[in-house]
Amino acid sequence: MKLSKKLIAVAVAAAAIVSATFTSCEGFGKDDFFGTWCASYTVTPDNLAEGTGYTWSNVKNFPNVKVYMYFDGKSEDLVKSGGAKFYQYKIRYNDSGSVGMRSFWCGTYKLTDNSKYTEGKLHLDYLYGGHIVEGNLEGAIDAALSSNQSSVISYLKTSPAPTSNTSGTDLEIFDFSLGGASLFTGYREMSATARQNCTWEVLTRSFELQGSDSNVDYLLTSLSGDGSATEHMNIVSAPASSLTAEK
Repeated sequence: MKLSKKLIAVAVAAAAIVSATFTSCEGFGKDDFFGTWCASYTVTPDNLAEGTGYTWSNVKNFPNVKVYMYFDGKSEDLVKSGGAKFYQYKIRYNDSGSVGMRSFWCGTYKLTDNSKYTEGKLHLDYLYGGHIVEGNLEGAIDAALSSNQSSVISYLKTSPAPTSNTSGTDLEIFDFSLGGASLFTGYREMSATARQNCTWEVLTRSFELQGSDSNVDYLLTSLSGDGSATEHMNIVSAPASSLTAEK
């Protein structure tokens, strides 16, 4: 059966739309990578990463973890030396929803070796971080995405003292992979696996996209079935050195 020229043209146009949806400048576009991602997991003796300062005795009382990461910026920023801005909010809690720790970090990120479009290296330059109370999240997010990221320090707990790094002194590199793509929403899944100088307590985090913006509502999801979450004032779940907030 012969296809009419009109049908062929429509097919070619559709193929072009699909191609544009899943590829973009340097392999990534806003719908591919940017947005708020969430990883939820439970730390066990088997998946606890060695050599990162964590021990099972430090984390066993609050083994459940939620990590929210927001990646900002323009496509062209992802391959520049300065990169684009990101922030990370981490909660450690137990099965009843009691919170043992909340930490917040921000800095810059970039992508390299991304010729396959959905794979490459994710460089996270952690610049400012510390422990945080939930009520300061909105201010911390605004500061993290501002032109003066160092202002985030004013929203963090003073004890233990917040950390302020110069660029490159806490650069951690991960192998990332995007997946779960759909035609209209882009990639919905991302995994990041430790490669160099990494200090996460697990080697791999598997993320799901929450949305394309940095809305603080994504970060306030209840931790337990009844919606309760009790803040514990003592940081009982931190690694051996609790002077630096967990990543």
